[in-house]
Amino acid sequence: MKNLIIVAIVLSGCTNADISRSFSSGLIGCPVEKIEIKNEDSENGVHTWIAQCNGMKYACSYFYPNPAACTNLIIEDKLTPVN
Repeated sequence: MKNLIIVAIVLSGCTNADISRSFSSGLIGCPVEKIEIKNEDSENGVHTWIAQCNGMKYACSYFYPNPAACTNLIIEDKLTPVN
């Protein structure tokens, strides 16, 4: 039943930080209560958000019926150029 509710929310174009945290937790290896969600959006059934935990940021997305996915964001200003 919980999955059906999640699908209905995502398909309706709504976002929900609790759902985004739940999706993110297992993907980024961080407890739900430590995840901060930013820039949530839902358009044409695609739910996107930024999950942040322990100083790391992840770009995440979900599109039913595919599983959610998160990719680690590398902050370019912290990279040292190689000469």
